[in-house]
Amino acid sequence: MGGPMHMSSPIEEAELLYLKHLLTTLLRLVGALAAEGPVSRFEVILRKLALSDGAFAMPGPVRGAILPAMTHLKALFLDLCTMAPPTMVEDSESGIRNSYNYHLLQLLASTENIEHLRINCKDPQSRIGVNELFTWLVAQSDEDAAKSLSSRQYPGLPQLPPPIGFPKLERIEIGFALLEADTLLDLFKKFKTSLQAINLHKINLAATREQQTDKVNLWARLLNGMAALDLSLTSIVLEEVGQGSESYRCLPVKFNSTTGQDRKMAWSGRATLHGLKDIHTALEIEFPEDEGMHPGVHMTDEDEDEEEFDDMDDVDDMDEGEGNDGDASGGDGD
Repeated sequence: MGGPMHMSSPIEEAELLYLKHLLTTLLRLVGALAAEGPVSRFEVILRKLALSDGAFAMPGPVRGAILPAMTHLKALFLDLCTMAPPTMVEDSESGIRNSYNYHLLQLLASTENIEHLRINCKDPQSRIGVNELFTWLVAQSDEDAAKSLSSRQYPGLPQLPPPIGFPKLERIEIGFALLEADTLLDLFKKFKTSLQAINLHKINLAATREQQTDKVNLWARLLNGMAALDLSLTSIVLEEVGQGSESYRCLPVKFNSTTGQDRKMAWSGRATLHGLKDIHTALEIEFPEDEGMHPGVHMTDEDEDEEEFDDMDDVDDMDEGEGNDGDASGGDGD
């Protein structure tokens, strides 16, 4: 039930209190304006600070005035800190655990109509908290889960809201997080019917030490998985991404570039498979020559990646007559 917590200094505590007051004031304003004309965008863009879960905590009457207005939002940008004192909750399995996002999820559960979601997980961040947030985001909406909220074993504890579908989500941006590749694939799969644009900024794919020393390119695997989802995207941006873990250093992904800006790859177009293949061809990871390498594994992994994209060539050729186009570029291209 325990988890990491960040001990704030007095100055940090004052800053967090100010952020909480400012956020509550702005959200109350959104609620007050709803009757005159719903607010469609709510953006929190911070340089050094971030919103902890406690910043989203608010008294019942205030929450009741704010949450209905959240259903009108089309765009939501949040800079989050997941390293905060947790809230003890009753989970869907009728157990007790700590939640690092309880108050935030109350807000997100009311934003089912958003089309553009940006989430930055700023430092200090809790791997447990980040995993909890994205586990909730990728979970399928379930009426049975919603009904189960009325079945309580611990009535004195709050419960997490059931996940929602976000049926209109077209653009998703994620920054600064350490995530499993499968988590991202589950996210893209959930929103594939509406998703048009993906932007990953300073994302590291979680890799075991064995995967790093065996030179397993997790980004190539992610791109292969995205291709298998049959996504209909118009934009993909990868910027300053890498792979690693909390205990094993992260290795940066670089892209072949004629501009010298080798940490960013941007593709736009209509032929998603072509775009994924272009990104796959351009990316590379410089693995260190550590002792204990198993060179055969790397060659096998690379061969499998190439074979999977080679299999797509037939599909690409069939689509040529349909006017597929696209543009992939390193550096600052969009």
